[in-house]
Amino acid sequence: MDIFKKFTLLTFSLVAITALADAPGDEVDSADSNDDVVETTVASEETASSSAGMQTAVDAGDGDVENVVVTGSKFEISQYKTSQPVTIISGEEIQRRGFTNAAAALFDLPQISVSASTAGDQEGLQAGQRIANNFGLGSGRTLTLIDGKRFISSSPLGLYGGTATGSVDLNNIPVTLIKRIEVVSAGGSAVYGSDAIAGVVNYVIDREYTGFDVQANYSQAYLGDIQDYDGNKSITLTMGGEFNEGRGHLSIALQRDTQEEINFGQLDRYRDCNEDVIRTRTFAEGKAYQQQYFNSSMTLPYGDRPQGEIGMCSNLRILPFEGAPMDWYGAYPRGQYLFTPEGEIIPHDVGTYTGSSFFYRGGNQLSSDNGETVQAALERENLAAFLTYELTDNVNLKIDVFRNDQFSEESGDGTPGPYLYWGFGGDVDGGYYNNPFLPCDYAYFGQSAIDFCKGNIYKDSRYGGQEGILLAKTGRDLYRNGSPEVMTDTTVDSLTAKLDGTFELANRQMTWEAGFSKGEAFSINTTYDINRERWVMAMDVGINPATGEIDCKMNYVDGYLGITYSSLSNPYFSPTSGYQPQGFGSAGLPGDCSPYNPLGYNPGQTEAIDYILVPQVRRAENNQTIHFASLAGTLYTLPAGDIKFNVGVEQREETLEFWSDAAQNMKLTRSSVQPNNYAAYDTDETYIELSIPVVSESMGLTFGGYGIQELRIDFARREIDNTFSGEYTVEAENIYWQISDDLALRGGTQNAVRTPDLQSVFGPQATTYRTAQDPCDYRYIDGGIYPDVRRANCEAESWWTTGWQSQIVNRTEEGISGGNPNLLNELGDSTTVGIIFTPDYDFIPGSLSVAFDVVTIDIIDVVSSFTVSQNMAGCYDYADKPAKFCNTFTRVLDQADTNNGKYNLGDVNSFLVGPNNVGVRNFETHIISMDHTMDTAWGELSTRFRGYHQQIFESAPTGNPEDLEDFTGQYSEPEWLYDFTIGLERDKHAIFYQIDGRSGGYIEKFQNEEQPDKYLDFNGNPIREFEGWWTDAISYGYRPNEKMAVAVNLTNPFDLDGDEDRFPAEVNLRLSQTLSVGFRYSF
Repeated sequence: MDIFKKFTLLTFSLVAITALADAPGDEVDSADSNDDVVETTVASEETASSSAGMQTAVDAGDGDVENVVVTGSKFEISQYKTSQPVTIISGEEIQRRGFTNAAAALFDLPQISVSASTAGDQEGLQAGQRIANNFGLGSGRTLTLIDGKRFISSSPLGLYGGTATGSVDLNNIPVTLIKRIEVVSAGGSAVYGSDAIAGVVNYVIDREYTGFDVQANYSQAYLGDIQDYDGNKSITLTMGGEFNEGRGHLSIALQRDTQEEINFGQLDRYRDCNEDVIRTRTFAEGKAYQQQYFNSSMTLPYGDRPQGEIGMCSNLRILPFEGAPMDWYGAYPRGQYLFTPEGEIIPHDVGTYTGSSFFYRGGNQLSSDNGETVQAALERENLAAFLTYELTDNVNLKIDVFRNDQFSEESGDGTPGPYLYWGFGGDVDGGYYNNPFLPCDYAYFGQSAIDFCKGNIYKDSRYGGQEGILLAKTGRDLYRNGSPEVMTDTTVDSLTAKLDGTFELANRQMTWEAGFSKGEAFSINTTYDINRERWVMAMDVGINPATGEIDCKMNYVDGYLGITYSSLSNPYFSPTSGYQPQGFGSAGLPGDCSPYNPLGYNPGQTEAIDYILVPQVRRAENNQTIHFASLAGTLYTLPAGDIKFNVGVEQREETLEFWSDAAQNMKLTRSSVQPNNYAAYDTDETYIELSIPVVSESMGLTFGGYGIQELRIDFARREIDNTFSGEYTVEAENIYWQISDDLALRGGTQNAVRTPDLQSVFGPQATTYRTAQDPCDYRYIDGGIYPDVRRANCEAESWWTTGWQSQIVNRTEEGISGGNPNLLNELGDSTTVGIIFTPDYDFIPGSLSVAFDVVTIDIIDVVSSFTVSQNMAGCYDYADKPAKFCNTFTRVLDQADTNNGKYNLGDVNSFLVGPNNVGVRNFETHIISMDHTMDTAWGELSTRFRGYHQQIFESAPTGNPEDLEDFTGQYSEPEWLYDFTIGLERDKHAIFYQIDGRSGGYIEKFQNEEQPDKYLDFNGNPIREFEGWWTDAISYGYRPNEKMAVAVNLTNPFDLDGDEDRFPAEVNLRLSQTLSVGFRYSF
């Protein structure tokens, strides 16, 4: 049933109900008629004034109903009467709920997901950025505005690539000057241009703020579960007032935020992975596909006791942080051992095998998990200033200034390595150093290592049969917390200046504006990497005869050949020539080298670390220049009212530039070469918007209070000429129909466009290393959305044999990542239909408001960056094996290309990952909102429900509509996201209790029906889906007087830990509490 049929049935049902109820009579009080209908969350005027803290579609800060420019239209239209679904979060609610930043209030909406947060791992994005993502369709498809204007993005080109380079960091917006937040849940391109496929978020600033205000906030995450943590702090000064006899007004907000770094090792419930849930193969006979969930009390298939006694953390067995001795051919025929920092060897308990020869669980080697970053350290300072000055009675000057300085730091980034291992690139120039040969008289060896070394004879004339062993190691002791430290310093500057005013033309008042906006975002990213030559020199040590101390041989051996022919070279893998790296010559002069002990886990070798590590500094700059002008007014007067128009022009220039690191590009470090990059485009746009009143209440087209009280048609059209993506036109047609005082309909259609962001197009090409789930591997061949097709395609390959095993599943392979200059524009079509119902019946106490909207969004030529696994699945899961996926990787097809046994026939030996036009997506969701307020003996009781009910999330990577499959109902695409809030306000006090929930979903919606036992729960029973769950929070507000306000928020107030019966055990929700306290005083 299509959405129009659904709404026809629903509309007639509501009309029938209201006609039989105690509805108002024929007479309509025109003074109140506009006050009964609101948008996504709706309430009467009484609700707006008395329960502002609960309303999300009523700007309580505005008092009575007023005309405001609402997102989705540039007209001054009452927020109660927009023709599109709009959710409004008032500034009053932001204050009352104690939201400390501009993002927190927005992310409270169920449909808004977070593309970035304060979390660590800056490989994907600068830590601390917060970027909106409506419906989970991607941050690049949600357009964020400030006062209806675009803002500079601080997502850099070539540096991270985690979000679209046009995405706006919400931290730039001063929370204390937010008048309201408007969210249009579909379209917007016809009014605002590209990037609005999934909707528009507009932050409206209170330019007329008057007074002096101090606000301080403190939040403590992981309450009771964290060690050595002082919490997040924020302080804001806000001031504003008139000058020059009221002709001018200036508002200023200053904000400073700080947060400390949090690592997993600080958290009681995460430390040592003891509460992890492991999903691994069962190794049952004939069931290579089967996997089971295990907790620490259970014994894994290859374990001999409960895994909690062995260890739950994942470890890179073959490359321990402590270092491991190997025989000359890279094996362990005499058992496995670890080195201690003293150079001795101890038995290596490798842990439990779970299917990968590389990664085991537990054991006595160190793991990096405790050092991984949960939250990066952050310091941020914001300045925002807004000047309005009346130049004449009809002309105003407005200037907006933003400045955001942000510094983030983390020491637990997920970047791997560096490794002493032959398999990840072959030589030093591949970014790694082969397992070094350590002779038995190696200076750092203890006696047990010397004894172990005896008898390990190299059969190579180059060493004359010298005794020695090879060393396998991950050099994480070169870094704090076992990972490279990452620091990012970002400065955002923005200036907007415009003139606006009014004039009369043919006895009609016109409004106009003209101005420009200039924004710049500059980022400096600093991390530390090994100088590969120095790392080798620092390990090539002996006893310096002049000092009697362990020293680098390059400091005292005459004629030392250095890395080109280091005595550490592994003759088995380089038997004749040693290494000839392009970066030779960076080791320095004799006396510069500081020795490094590679045996054991040895953090704190300060002098060696200072010698080996070099800073890598990468810089990025974004520039945005916008010139704009518009004219608005009325054209004609129809019987129903004035036809409104708004026409305008916008010229925008976007440039992004990236400067790589010189040492990196000289191949002195293990990082792959990354060239400098520059990208730019210009866009010239014109638009027109019309609002045509067709019927008004005075025309008498109602009967018994029902009919057509008001009917309005809104139209918008935008012409876009982009130097990169060409010319295109987008249009929107919407309708608003008020049936009665308590019932209204709205709906419309729009098409939209999204120009691929510059990172997707011009991102620099760079070497990368990835693993993948090869669909032809025996473990995955019967998976995918079409298992039979996958198996048939794999079996047709010349190299495939029964039980074939792909090495890329367990071992990284080298490939290329980067932008795609051949990307096409994304094109979207959206349809919205909504009902607004605000009954005023005697049998309903208080005020009730209900809104129900259906939103559909269809996108073609979707731009997405598929992983290697996704590209391979896209190749083998469809009968025609689409070239756009199959051409992204190559396999070894000839025995001559197996590289001396490194590859087997069929193995992936190269790949390309990057953005591609990956097909079509169809999306449909229902947005439901209900508000109710009533007076009670205890105060005003208010309740609110906001639900996001996803109906369809279809995807066809091939682009063929016949291949569309609906992923709604998979755990990653839940049918329901919702929240429910109940509040009680009395005198100076207000308390709110909120539930946030989601439905469950399938682990794998397209699970092969012939494998009903593919997934097993803790008890060994087949499990196909997880149950839904919900969490809660409580907040308290106290306003002893008009000047002071205190807000306290506590998540998880009953201190649940996620192990309760109402939570799916296998999902492993580890709940904790977060306490936030805010204080505000106005002078």
